[in-house]
Formats: sequence, structure tokens, C-alpha cells
Amino acid sequence: MGIFGLALSIAVFFVAGAALGALLGLPLRMRLLTAYPLGVSAVTLQMFFYSLTGIPFGFFAISVPWFAVFVVVSAFKSTARDNETPCKSQGRLGAFEFFLIFVIVIQAVFSAANSVSLPVQGFDAWVIWFMKAKVFFADRTVGHDFFLNTVYSNGNPGTYTYPLTIPLAVAFSWTTMGYADDQAVKFIFVLFYWCMLGSFYCFSREIISRKTALILTAMLATVPRVMEQGGLTGVGYADLPLAVYFLCAAGFGLAYMRSRTRRDYLLAVLFLTFGANVKNEGLTFLLAAFALISGYAVFKDKKIGARGVFYGLLLCAVVVLPWLAFKAALPRLSESLVSDFSAAAVFSNLDRLPFIVKTIVPKLFTANKYHISWALYAVGTLVSYRSLRKNGEYAFVQALLWIQFSFYILVYLVTPLELKSNIDTSFDRLTIQLLPLVYLSIAFGWRAFFNASGAGRDGLAPETER
Repeated sequence: MGIFGLALSIAVFFVAGAALGALLGLPLRMRLLTAYPLGVSAVTLQMFFYSLTGIPFGFFAISVPWFAVFVVVSAFKSTARDNETPCKSQGRLGAFEFFLIFVIVIQAVFSAANSVSLPVQGFDAWVIWFMKAKVFFADRTVGHDFFLNTVYSNGNPGTYTYPLTIPLAVAFSWTTMGYADDQAVKFIFVLFYWCMLGSFYCFSREIISRKTALILTAMLATVPRVMEQGGLTGVGYADLPLAVYFLCAAGFGLAYMRSRTRRDYLLAVLFLTFGANVKNEGLTFLLAAFALISGYAVFKDKKIGARGVFYGLLLCAVVVLPWLAFKAALPRLSESLVSDFSAAAVFSNLDRLPFIVKTIVPKLFTANKYHISWALYAVGTLVSYRSLRKNGEYAFVQALLWIQFSFYILVYLVTPLELKSNIDTSFDRLTIQLLPLVYLSIAFGWRAFFNASGAGRDGLAPETER
């Protein structure tokens, strides 16, 4: 079916995500903004379960259940109204706001044009994502024997033990198209970039005014490294999608801390579990964020408490454990590139830390990669540090950033790879995963600074203005 098939596969992703959003009672606007990442993860998880049960991939076998669920849930009107959605604003847009929207739209259009006009680039993209997708597409299943191929792994277990969301999403689009088209299927990654911008704007509107949220959204849209991944001129095909899952997990975690509703808690946990199925880094983020959110539920929220945390754990088990169990059953093809995370290994390599810091700090403050993002984050954190003790939401976002960033440093401490080369080839992709959270933190810092100075919530709008 060609390009029509690609559009149809994207429609299935949206329908599946919208059905999940409706089941969880999301307001319409947030349902639309989060439908795509929810749908991609739901459909690919379904495909993995099909593989475990011997059901071959097919368009109708995959899509019909989601269309049926969508029809059923659409028959029931959601109790969540759109006026609960923070991205719904009152009042007319000013000239500057129109300009910011224009910048965001231009970036979104450029990312699409850039993506479909450039070939797949990079060894990682070919081996970890697209080669795997081709095998799944051809076999119509995730076959166990495929992972035992020592030629494919090239002695590196990391190439075959990555989670499967990205290659399965590509394989489903090709299944719907009827053939493998590397160029056309890249558009499914552009949609993650669009969802990131829309979701970030909505989540930031809970923190700052419309104008300031548009400023930060435009800045996020124009970060060179993010733009490269949005248009896929780099090789990090899973890093931008993972950033979207991190952002939505944090955003709904913040929403839960305000509303204390089971819906927001489960949405936060759902995005955390889905992120763990995108890249291995998502698993550490899941552990950290789940501990923080669930700790809040147990000690601060009597409505959800331990029972709600049990449901969260059950959700984690259903979504994450099947792949972990499948991967654990695979024999190790090589031990030469496996990091040793033991305490002894960490302490014996602490002498690497000065070199790691000296290497990564200049990268963070390189304008042609991140423009002023990290400088703004550093300044915002410094001027608003007192707010961290008083504002649990701000502390939550900062804690997620620092815990995940510390994990990245830990990996560099124990990696068996040549250190400088490893940092040079991976660090920029790791920071992409955290940039939306960096901008959420900037929003909190911005608000705290202007509140303290008496200039209103963010210096651009009165405190009561939404």
C-alpha cells in the first residue's frame, strides 16, 4: 500500500493511544497530544506478546483489536473536561506569541522535510534499529533464534539486547506498507518531535504563563541537537522518543502531585514503563521516578497509598518484565563489552571522574549543540535553589535530572570502552533524553526567581493569569 500504508500505520498508533487515553479519562487535548507515544508503545508491546504466543504479525491482527477498543470507549463520554487541560488558554494572542508559534511551526515542518530527504545514517541506526526491524518484518515475529546469531551481534551483546519498541514500530509500518522503505518510515520519528513540543507546552503551562511557555517551547524546538534528532540527521533514533516518554512521565507525575488522582499516577507509571521498553536508560529512569512518585503516594496521599502503588507495580510487571525475562534467557555472546557495575569496580575507577567532568562540561556549553540551554538551566538553578526546599514539584524534576545524569556518569566510570571515544560518540545522545526535563526545570526556576523578585509568576504575567 506504499505511503498510504505508512499513513495507515500511523493512524493505528494514534487510535491505540487515543483508546488508552480515553480508558484512563484523559481530556481531549492531552489525549491527542499523548496518543502517538502511547499508541506506539501499546502496539509494539502487543506485537511482542504476539511473538511470545506464536501469532504472526499482520495488519488486521494488530489493528482490529485497537479499533474495536476505540469504538467501545468512544461510546462513553469522558468525565474529564477540556477546561482541565492547562494548554487551553483564554485571551487573544499577541504579536510576539504569533511569532513564537511561527518559529515552532517552521521547526516542525523543517524536521519533516529534513527527515524524509536524508538517508538512514550511522552504524547504530542500521544494526540496532533498522536491521532488526527488517528481520522482524520478514519473519513476522520476534524470533528467539535471531538473537543467537553471533555474526549479527558482532561480539557486542548491546546490539541485540536493546529493547524492541523502535524496531517493532518500524516493522509494523513496513508490514502495513507491504515492503521495507527506510526513507519513508523515518517519518514516524518526526511525529515524536512534534509530540514533544506539544506536550512540553501543555506541561509547562501548569508552571508558567502562556507567553513564557511559548518562549521555552520555541527554544526547545530550536536546540540544534534536538533539531538534528527531530530531522534525523544523527544516529540517535531512539533518544528523542525516549525524551518524550521521560517528559510525559515527569509531566503526569507533577500532575499527580497536584491532583492526587489515580489517573495521573497510573499515566506517569505507564509512560515510565513504556520508556523502559525504548532504551536501557529508560529502566533506570523507571526505577528512580517510580520510587519518587510512589514514595509520595505512600507518605502524602491517603487516597492512593500502598494499594495504588501495588497497581503501579503490577503495571510495571506486565509491561517491562516480559522483555527482561526474554532477554535474560538469551545466552551471553561476549563478555568483552559488558560493564561491571560492582561497588569495587566503581571505586577503583573513580580516578576517571575528573577526566569525565573535564570532557563533558565543555560539550554542555557548546552553542552549536545546545545554544544557551544548559547555561540557562545552571543560572536558573542557582537563583532558585531556595525554592527546591519549598517546592516539591521543582525538587521532583531536579531529582529526576540529577539521578539520571549520575547514572550516565556511572556508566562512563565502569565502561570497558575507550573512555574519550565513548563520551564523544554517546554523550550528546544521552543529553537529548533529558533536555525536555531541563526546560521544565528552567520553567520552575524562572517562576521562582520572578516570584521572589515580586514581578509575578514569571515576570511576563500576573500570578493569577493562566
